[in-house]
Amino acid sequence: MNAVKLEEWWAARLCRRQDDKGAWVADPNAEYWTVAEIAEYWGVKEQTVRSYRSRKRGELPDPDRVYGRTPLWRPVTIINFVRPGQGARTDLRDEAKSTEDPPPAE
Repeated sequence: MNAVKLEEWWAARLCRRQDDKGAWVADPNAEYWTVAEIAEYWGVKEQTVRSYRSRKRGELPDPDRVYGRTPLWRPVTIINFVRPGQGARTDLRDEAKSTEDPPPAE
């Protein structure tokens, strides 16, 4: 297999496509994305996405499918997911709901 065909084959397995400039990017039309494609789409390192998943604070949606030990997400799940803003205290979300004052009685 020559280098070009090998690169195309590997890119297809990784849910990637070439953009207008010839760079390989995450394909929004792929069936599933892995941690690598999510990291590329969000512009963060793969380890950041893994940390989001392991902390279970709502920084990453639950995977749509797990193949073996590999979590997979549909691109639409990630594209439509609203990420918490920089510095958001996702660890306090549940506590904030429970400590809110009840509405005043009329």
